[in-house]
Amino acid sequence: MTLDERSRSRVTALPSDLARPHLGLTRDALGDLAATCDAIFHNAATVSILRDYATLRAANTESTRQLLRLAAVHTTPLHYVSTLSVAPPASRSPEVPEAFLPPHDGLRYGYQQSKWASERLLEQAAGRGLPVTVHRLGRVVGPSGTGYVNEHDFLWSVLRAGIPAGIVPELFDDEVWTPVDFAARSLVHLSLTPDATAGGPVFNHATLPRVRLADVYDWVAEYGYPIRRLPLARWREQLPGSADTAATTLAFFDSVEQAAATDLRLGHVQADHVRAGLAGSGITRPSVGRDLVRRHLDHCVTTGLLPAPAGRRHSRPATPAK
Repeated sequence: MTLDERSRSRVTALPSDLARPHLGLTRDALGDLAATCDAIFHNAATVSILRDYATLRAANTESTRQLLRLAAVHTTPLHYVSTLSVAPPASRSPEVPEAFLPPHDGLRYGYQQSKWASERLLEQAAGRGLPVTVHRLGRVVGPSGTGYVNEHDFLWSVLRAGIPAGIVPELFDDEVWTPVDFAARSLVHLSLTPDATAGGPVFNHATLPRVRLADVYDWVAEYGYPIRRLPLARWREQLPGSADTAATTLAFFDSVEQAAATDLRLGHVQADHVRAGLAGSGITRPSVGRDLVRRHLDHCVTTGLLPAPAGRRHSRPATPAK
């Protein structure tokens, strides 16, 4: 039996819509789920750095409320995937605790606000005794063994717009990267192992060394792309409007004033709950650095997301063994 065949034998897909009442499901379907689910994992959202809270509320926040109601029928554990961007920036808080966060003025964008509002609902549910966990992730990058890139990711949109033009912006000092396969293994272990969740209910998945943007740009240059680093406002001004990904990327920085005020850097991210929960699990931490970025760039060139560096011969990366 192949992997796809095994998956089909274990997975039943129900078409639904997060933004619709009752998730777009019939009452009978919801009743069946409430009666048969052993656990609920909520990893779905509309991810956009451009849209405001009002347009994201239904899909990102009300869906959480609907799933909490579903979980409450038979006290089913609910495991929610959130984002470290709900935390205040380093200029406002030196640390990101593994705890629910009060409202703060760093919640400036609709996606942040919608995820924080969902966490608030989960905090209230936990206070009433419902078993919930919250798993905050940083930048989720492709699997550690492949070069796959989410072309809609904000940073990769910036790189895809800037590299062909030979200019990249100064955005932040460093950030948390988590390969998606490591994030998935960690989340499943922490959610389904009672001893691992004892330290929760909030888990900051930030156990890997933070990635410095200056290093990323060094690795891009080593790969063969000549790039200049510019302050964000100057980069915004000089980026050609014809760049394939420029329109979406520039829309986020819709004024020089907003660009100058954008604060993306987090303070020290506490991750003791995750470290303790993964201890003895056999889940190994992948390397996040030069080799991973080179695999990402290989993927971008192979798939046509980026032009090959001048004078560099490129061959398709080997497919990792399954």
